Amino acid sequence: MEIQALAQEIREYYQSNPHRSEEDLEAYLDQKLGDRPPEQRIHIMEGLMKEFGHLQPFPQYEDTTNTFLLRDLLTKLLGEKAPESTLSAQEMVKRLAQALNTIFDSLNQLIGGINATLMGKRMETETIRFVIGSQIGGGSASISLQDYIDQIKEAFSIAHKAFQEAARTKFKEILVELDPEKLEKSIEGGIKFGPLRKAELFDLYKEKFRTLKNWLETGLLMEATLREFEKTCQKLYSQKGGTK
Repeated sequence: MEIQALAQEIREYYQSNPHRSEEDLEAYLDQKLGDRPPEQRIHIMEGLMKEFGHLQPFPQYEDTTNTFLLRDLLTKLLGEKAPESTLSAQEMVKRLAQALNTIFDSLNQLIGGINATLMGKRMETETIRFVIGSQIGGGSASISLQDYIDQIKEAFSIAHKAFQEAARTKFKEILVELDPEKLEKSIEGGIKFGPLRKAELFDLYKEKFRTLKNWLETGLLMEATLREFEKTCQKLYSQKGGTK
């Protein structure tokens, strides 16, 4: 794009309606620049500054350039063109930092919970801020960003399998307690026959049922299941050698 030609187009656009606002001119220029990379936009803006230098139409040139750069960054982060905004570049940076801090804090808490609950111990894990900072600055983090994220994926996979195993173990224990053959063996050696034996078996069954019901209602079953779940998680982590 020839800078002089663009400058002439801007003049004609303004002269067609001298009452156009500064925002109208900025929107027109943004449309003309299209999806050009920030470096090219800066070069064009510098050329236009020279063309219109005596008019000084761009008093907010630095802020406008920063806004272009920030929109380009947001486009790369969000995977789509950043929406138009009347916010200044400083305010957009502030809001982006707040959003990223929320994500980083949540990820650090999640990793801490994984280490404490699923692995049964607290570990001095490098924070995601340190990992990202090392990756950008060429530092020496002991874990890559991909490995950091993979810890979470691995934890969900192990937790899913551990829950299945823990539930299977506890259900099996309940079924064993209610096994008719086990109940019959528990009263072997008696001399009762027929209805009396059936009555004794039924009484024994009711006793077992009350015990299991109390186990459930008092929360003992949940506590036992959680202990089994945590134990199974730690076993699976040990088998896999822990996270990378």
